[in-house]
Amino acid sequence: RTYLQLNSKPRVFVAEPPPIYDGSSYSAWFFPAVVNGVFPDLLPQIACGEVIRLHTVFASRCPLNRPLEAQACDLMTADGVHPTDLGYCEIAKAVGSSIVQQSAVQG
Repeated sequence: RTYLQLNSKPRVFVAEPPPIYDGSSYSAWFFPAVVNGVFPDLLPQIACGEVIRLHTVFASRCPLNRPLEAQACDLMTADGVHPTDLGYCEIAKAVGSSIVQQSAVQG
């Protein structure tokens, strides 16, 4: 939080990680219950900047409550953890939108 006091007045954005889908080969390392259940509620409470809600970006096209096979969508690779190129594009749009919205508020 110290850097928020700098004369340059930095703007801080904190992005949620994209969701992790149960059944993913990475589930043992990344704990979907934490990433999907805890982070979305916790990050806004502890972040020292605007939270970019990536769960919202993915939830409309990649619902979390389906079997892994059905969850594979155009935003996520079949491993249930990594976004596709289109998924990364959607992340970039969400980041860009947050920056533009924040600029309009400050402007």
